[in-house]
Parts: sequence; structure tokens; C-alpha cells
Amino acid sequence: MIKTLLTNLSNGDTTATALCADALKKAQNGRAFISLFAKQALQYSKALQERINKKDSAPLLGIPIAVKDNILYKDHKTTCGSEMLKDFVPSYSATALEKLLKSGANIIGKTNMDEFAMGSHSDTSVFGRVLNPYNENYSAGGSSGGSAAAVAMGAVSAALGSDTGGSVRLPASYCGVCGFRPSYGTVSRHGLVAFSSGMDTIGTLGVTPRDCARIFKVIAGVDPLDSTNNQTPKPDRKLHLKDCRVGSFLEELRPETDSDVYECVRHAADIFKNTEELSLPLSQWIVAAYYILSSAEAAANLSRYQGFRYGLSAQDPDFYDNLIKTRTVGFGKEVKRRILLGNYCLSAGYYKGYYLKARNVRAALTLKIDELLNRYDLLLLPTAPHRVPDLTKPRKFVGSYSDDKFCAVASLCGIPAVSLPVGTDKNGLPVGLSICGRRYDDYTLLSIAGQLYDALKKEGVMR
Repeated sequence: MIKTLLTNLSNGDTTATALCADALKKAQNGRAFISLFAKQALQYSKALQERINKKDSAPLLGIPIAVKDNILYKDHKTTCGSEMLKDFVPSYSATALEKLLKSGANIIGKTNMDEFAMGSHSDTSVFGRVLNPYNENYSAGGSSGGSAAAVAMGAVSAALGSDTGGSVRLPASYCGVCGFRPSYGTVSRHGLVAFSSGMDTIGTLGVTPRDCARIFKVIAGVDPLDSTNNQTPKPDRKLHLKDCRVGSFLEELRPETDSDVYECVRHAADIFKNTEELSLPLSQWIVAAYYILSSAEAAANLSRYQGFRYGLSAQDPDFYDNLIKTRTVGFGKEVKRRILLGNYCLSAGYYKGYYLKARNVRAALTLKIDELLNRYDLLLLPTAPHRVPDLTKPRKFVGSYSDDKFCAVASLCGIPAVSLPVGTDKNGLPVGLSICGRRYDDYTLLSIAGQLYDALKKEGVMR
């Protein structure tokens, strides 16, 4: 999609200003955006068009891009979908966003999200729930639901999101687009508002895996401002789709997966010719380990919001009263729930019983997944176990935690994973298949995902 737009811009079939105006028009719907930079983006598009006319070769020149609202953009509000940061304006930009600007991208707005990236349905934002472009009664996925919806509705061809336990891949699955979580350490987290620092990764969403790859190529690379961003992705190994050695968890996970979801992912998996069914290691402990570790890190990271340095303040003259009132008003229910869980697991009486055990599970899972990836080029599993949830029906908050189980594998292990649409469920809503690759083998993974996308498109699976 991006390649086509770049060709059209180069040939003069369209202009950067026309693309920007069309993007801004489509972005008005679905509560996908928290803020739109209409005047600025249109003005900037004219400067980009001048560069196009001069045959500038910047990789994203003139392409409208959306950015999740937990990625800092200098002098533009960054709210994280929270009352706590509703009026916060950062003094610097995230490294990934700066790289987009240098590549010639036109940032048209900041997308809606679950508050502080905590959620699976993009319904905890203080700015309202993101609407699924297929059916507004259904979940758009979370926490990067706004970025996924912006791509699905055609406002942009690609967007940035953040992925902690599946926050790029789950909304990509629910909205019928492609979502990519890079290997941990290949993209700078500088300027990404922290949720779980040991798992947070800036990811990409696009119409196709090649769109995700094109954005990833721009934002990847070592950044001295982020000590954890110390790896460069390995070159593409040029594997062919049918020559890949593939390990599949589909059969073992079949009892946990809705039947129509399973049929879609099974059909896509069968396109690979060299596939072996495997058992998912430590399956029963994955969700617990992920939520204990991520909540513990969230409790530590969110302790900085005290009502004194930046963000919301209750303006109470008493230090402790101001702290309590600020955090009571500033944080929503889901954020408070995870802060409580995290502090509980880190407390003296429960640290060994919960936090250390969760760390041990993560270490053991990583070791076992690495062993499997030494034998196989790719691992397959559904992006989500269930069809897209209907948010008009009552549900328990813990139930949505289980939707992260399959995505959390890559998050805990720090390996790259991409979700791509492989069909629709019985309600006519998208189904996603996740493909996981070897650590730092991101380009090979995206290349294979692109080949699978093409094969499914020939079959008419893609819309």
C-alpha cells in the first residue's frame, strides 16, 4: 500500500497535500484519534510536495502516518488516554517519531488507546472507546486500538503503536490489519511513556506486512538515549514460504480457541508445507506470569505521577493529601487495579511467592522457545483465542486478560511476532494468525508474513 502511494506521488498521480486532506477527512470517524493536526499537517504536506518535485528519495516522503498517544511528540499533547496527562505537552519527541519525520512522513494525529496502554479493548480511555471499523458494537482491540482502526478505516496506510503483551497484535487481529511487534531492543523506547519497561516495544501497524516492514526499517536501530535499545536487526535470510520449517501450536490450543477462529488459522497454516505440531511450553502459567511482571513494573513506573512535577495535580497544600487526591482522580479503574496488583506482588510478604516465581517462568519459557526456534524458522499460533468480543454484552474484566495469552508468549521472550488477517469469524469480523520468529530475525519474519499475505490474497481471503 505504501509502495503504491509512493509510486503515485512520484508519478504525479496524486500529491502529498491530497493524501493528507483525504487522511484527515477519514480520520474524523470512529474515535480512532485523540488529536488531529489538521492545519499543521496540511501546511507540512506542501513542503513535502516540494521535496517530491525535486526528486527527494526519503523513504516515506509525503505518506500520512498516525502515532499512538503514548509516544511523545514535542509541543503536541501526549495524553496516554488518561486524565492524569490530559493536558501534558512534552518538550521533546520520541526517537522513533523523529526518525519518521526525517524519513518524510506526515504525522496527521495521535491515536486513541487504553489508558496508559493497559487494556485489551481500547475502552479505558478518558476520551471514549475506539469503535471497530467493521462493527462499532465490537472491540477494536487494545491497547493500540486507535492505530489499528486508523489503518483499517483507510485514514492512514501505517501507524505506530506500542506492544507490551499484545497491544499491537490484538487490535490488528480485531480490525483486520497487520501488526508487528519487533524484537525487544531493536527499536528505541526513548520517548515512549513507560508501562512495563522490560516488555514495552514500539510496533508498527499497516495494511500489509510489507507496510509494517517499511516503517520498521525507518524506526529500527541503536539509540544511545535508550540503554535497552542495543541491537540491530539481522539481514533477511531470504527464505521461501514453502521451505520454512514451521512449528505450530494450533492443535494443542484448539480446545481454548473458538471453532471458527481455529478454522481460519488452520487454513492459513496449511499453506506452509513443512509444519510440525508442538506443545506450548508452560502454557498454564503464561497469563499469570505476564500480568504479575507487567503490573509490578507498571506500579513502579506510574509512581512518578505524584501531582508535583507534571501532569494533573489536586493542588492540595498537604503533600500526602495532594498525592492521594491526584492519583485517585487521575487514574482510571484498570490502571489502579494493576498498580494494586503490582505493589501486592512486590510487597515483602509476597515477593518470593509471586514476583520471583513469575520471573522464573519467564526465564524457563524463554529458554524453551529459543530451543524450539533453533529447530524451526517460525512458530504459529492464533493471535487471540476468541472471536472479536461484543462489547454490548456483559463481561468480566479478568476474562479479557485471557485474550492476551497467545500474544504474551512473544512479549515474555522478547522475540518478534506479526499478526496478519487470515479470514473472518461467524460474525463477519476479522481473525488473525500470529507468526513468531527468531530473536533479531525481524526482516525474515516480515518477509515470510508478506509471502503468506500474498498467498491468502490470491485465494480471496483478504478484503
